[in-house]
Amino acid sequence: MYENLENEEIYRIPPELKKDAHEGYKKRKRFVGMCAQAGVQILAGTDGPGLGTLLPGFGLHHELELLVEAGLTTLQAIQAATLLAARALNQEKEIGSVETGKFADLLILDANPFEKISNSRQIHLVLKDGRIFDPTKMKVSR
Repeated sequence: MYENLENEEIYRIPPELKKDAHEGYKKRKRFVGMCAQAGVQILAGTDGPGLGTLLPGFGLHHELELLVEAGLTTLQAIQAATLLAARALNQEKEIGSVETGKFADLLILDANPFEKISNSRQIHLVLKDGRIFDPTKMKVSR
């Protein structure tokens, strides 16, 4: 899925900046991990290059993987996209966790993300607004 990103104009890095860009990326990833270890609450978000061209959800799955690579536990990464994000928006009474009375869109997975965070991509069913969606029957257009 990400193997051809360097061919996209928005992701191209001039050759003279590639080394610095890669080093900066590694430093930022270490910094995020250090912040999490120090107790800073990390939030997941889907902003990034290609805003408007990224399909919703795919960027978030990748971000969860990057957060775990940075040193967050799987639980911390999932909470960064759910409970802590809701708290930051001052909406934790409505969203962010599965509880009676809250709005809940759910992913039913075929694999355990606590065994491997990329298992969050193994989506069996989606429950959104009380409707069930089978991802194998959904068309994705760009």
